[in-house]
Amino acid sequence: MRTRFFEIGDDAWGLLLCWDYSMEDYDDIYAIMKNFDLTDKETKESLRILSKPNTGMTIPNFNEQMSVVFISGATSDDEWLDTMFHELKHVVEHISLFYRVDPQSEPAAYLQGEIGKQLFPVIMSRLCSRQKLS
Repeated sequence: MRTRFFEIGDDAWGLLLCWDYSMEDYDDIYAIMKNFDLTDKETKESLRILSKPNTGMTIPNFNEQMSVVFISGATSDDEWLDTMFHELKHVVEHISLFYRVDPQSEPAAYLQGEIGKQLFPVIMSRLCSRQKLS
């Protein structure tokens, strides 16, 4: 499993990104989810969902001012990117909710752009490493 931690915005909302995991990583994923206060039932259901390709999940912990994003393996690069964008929208929603920012406002849009810029190296590395040289 690949992981990377980011601090988002001036107030340093934490973002833990986990991607390209395998069955061998499920104990680690389980432990992360338990740190985000999921019940055993919620954790088991989340693991079931994340075991499928082209899936993702974002879990907030408002007490810690943090979100964790899981991105499963994908059937194609565009499916992986679609899942990433979808989950990052949820991160913007979590931060907006916590700081009482209208999620349809310009500040929320700038926040989404900032997150995209910070994650750009991970996204490009993930996508470019999978491209075949001709």
